[in-house]
Amino acid sequence: MPDVTFAVGSDRVLGTLTESRGPSRGTLILVHGLQSCRREFGDAPERLAERGFTVLSIDLRGCGESGGERGILSRRSAVEDVRGAIHWLREEGHARARIGIVGHSLGGALAAACLAELPDLRSGVLVAPVNRLTDEVNPAELLGLRLGAKLSKTLHRFRGRHLEFPYKMARQYERLFDDKEAAARARQAAILSPNLNLGNFDNFHEVHGAAWAKHVTQPTLVVLCKNDRALKPRSQRKVYEALAGPKQLVELDSGHSAFGDRNAARLIDAIDGWMGKALGAIPQV
Repeated sequence: MPDVTFAVGSDRVLGTLTESRGPSRGTLILVHGLQSCRREFGDAPERLAERGFTVLSIDLRGCGESGGERGILSRRSAVEDVRGAIHWLREEGHARARIGIVGHSLGGALAAACLAELPDLRSGVLVAPVNRLTDEVNPAELLGLRLGAKLSKTLHRFRGRHLEFPYKMARQYERLFDDKEAAARARQAAILSPNLNLGNFDNFHEVHGAAWAKHVTQPTLVVLCKNDRALKPRSQRKVYEALAGPKQLVELDSGHSAFGDRNAARLIDAIDGWMGKALGAIPQV
């Protein structure tokens, strides 16, 4: 599974390409969530490749091994990263007409934004999608983040660097999984960045998965994680309800990090079934 890089503006985006076993049934771009990276998808790319999909999992700029300022992530930058991924796939002959996107958590909301803006994406799967990040923290935390962000802006003018704030989920992996062994493996792999960049607060505040989903007309599956302790399941449902095009909701007996949790095999089945139907109806050109 070769690592690949492509340029987006002056930065580099790093990804991993997993080619289909046999004739490709379509190409999938995988987009991770907040403070995460493509490693959170675990062996999902290989499992999907076994089902006949070509898979490109990427680290969004500011995350993982990609370029950009650490921890700075926005709707605009994510859409440009996915646009760059589509261009690279087509230039390298790995995708024709049948391209779908799979996003997890914040990546689910960002995948909705990408579907709304990039007609080359023909279908989507949103796994535990964020609605509003600001709804997922208590008022005291939100106030602390807001005050810290104001101070960070002031200091950035003098130091050229933003303040950082400890990311609680990077210390509480057990909240992300039902399976304790899966949580321990994720902690050991350190899939989450430990500190939030407070220079990204305005971008966090902008996130609105349901508002973005209102502009999505492509067939889209939402996977709601019923045992999610990181994002409220009712918030995930709001994203589903807002989708404008053909849609389906699957409720998965899983914690938030569903690609590595128990019932990950059922998640792969759901993605396979949905994308096989949605992309299979589109002829290769």
